Amino acid sequence: PKAVPMAGMVLWWDCPLVGYPKIDTSTIQERNPSGQTKGEGGDITRQNKDEKKEAFQKAWEEAHSMFREKMKTKEKQSIHIDE
Repeated sequence: PKAVPMAGMVLWWDCPLVGYPKIDTSTIQERNPSGQTKGEGGDITRQNKDEKKEAFQKAWEEAHSMFREKMKTKEKQSIHIDE
């Protein structure tokens, strides 16, 4: 199977192939978390952006902490290089 860049990520293409007419992907209702299109007040509010930023920062810090703990218990290996 083909590798997935990020689990849960959705890529919205503005046209299926070169030469086909393009669409405005911001008007796709399912694309926006609020379910609103660009012209219907679907712009993300400042508060929503801040909440997403805080959630990302919290997840990053937690993952970094988990990584550091894992590295503490990881056994070090020597690599010998022939010259």
